Amino acid sequence: MRTLISISCYFVLGIYAYVNSFQGPAAGFASPAVVVLKETVTTTRRDSTFQPMPDSSSSAAAASAAALLPSTNQTWVHAVDSRADLRHAMAPGSKITAIETDVIMGHTTASFTRTASGTKRIPIMAHPPITISDLSMTDFLDNIVENEETKTVNKVIKLDFKELEPVEATLQAIVNKQLQTSSEGAFVLNADILPGPGHDEKSVSIPAELFLETCLRYIRQSQDQHHQQTNNGRNQAPRFAFSLGFRAHCSDPHGYTASHVQSMSDLITRYQLQSTKDDPASDNNNHNNGNIGVILALNARQLAKSLDQFDGIMDLFPDLQILAWVGKGEPGIQRESIQSIETHFRKLGMSNRIGFDCRVSIML
Repeated sequence: MRTLISISCYFVLGIYAYVNSFQGPAAGFASPAVVVLKETVTTTRRDSTFQPMPDSSSSAAAASAAALLPSTNQTWVHAVDSRADLRHAMAPGSKITAIETDVIMGHTTASFTRTASGTKRIPIMAHPPITISDLSMTDFLDNIVENEETKTVNKVIKLDFKELEPVEATLQAIVNKQLQTSSEGAFVLNADILPGPGHDEKSVSIPAELFLETCLRYIRQSQDQHHQQTNNGRNQAPRFAFSLGFRAHCSDPHGYTASHVQSMSDLITRYQLQSTKDDPASDNNNHNNGNIGVILALNARQLAKSLDQFDGIMDLFPDLQILAWVGKGEPGIQRESIQSIETHFRKLGMSNRIGFDCRVSIML
């Protein structure tokens, strides 16, 4: 009898990974996470490595997005929400190139005591329901800088906002600290901004319009700041990308609907986040400033149920990418579901625009 068990087997290809096939994990691994790549099996505890494998039929799309999004070849570490995790990620000689962290309002352990419950909340790095951390947002930003003289960030930094309040403070800090990114670095701004499968508008804690308008205001301010400093030799403005998601319940039976996708398409159009295939060179489109890219962050289970729903939006916006994910506490997804997603988009010539960050259930 075969038994389906969910192990911490991460099929992690990063936010921008390009992968065309899947191989099962090797037997006998001991560490709690496994990164599965084409013709490669790498065991890891916290870090997730992937290699790009672009679809040659979509090389033009990949080239057009190259200036907007970080390299497809990253080594990720997730939930960097403590000083110890950050020291590990930033250690000299570390192979980690991309860091994901959660941002909420809360208290630092240094300021919080049982008698100081009235202490003002500040942006900290923590995942709900935890609201206390030894790592504040400002300390996090200070410690990801690898060149103090130029204030340069060399890694991809994914900021996963769990509520709206810390968004402005975090972006303002990036601007005030005059941070810039190298050609390998970027700030990826992630939030669930629309209701998806199993949820309605009341369950979305981050309003789409406020999130995008706040982010865009500070992105433009950062770009203006960069233009004013070009004569001083600081020529690399911070690179930003959006990772936009839906609030989704993994067990919803219906998947994403046409209404869900249309709502996201309307936002991308309204805020001019992406050029369309019919108007790739619009001078009024923010997408053409070379600093903003967009990824749709989609629950892998729900995506597998509704693949056709995304054909239109992916065709309309040629640089748009998808990251299929499995959430924290969610059971691992079957390998067949991953393969169905890959196969669907490969047939459309879009496999180089689909990435995965998934735990995979293994049949024994």
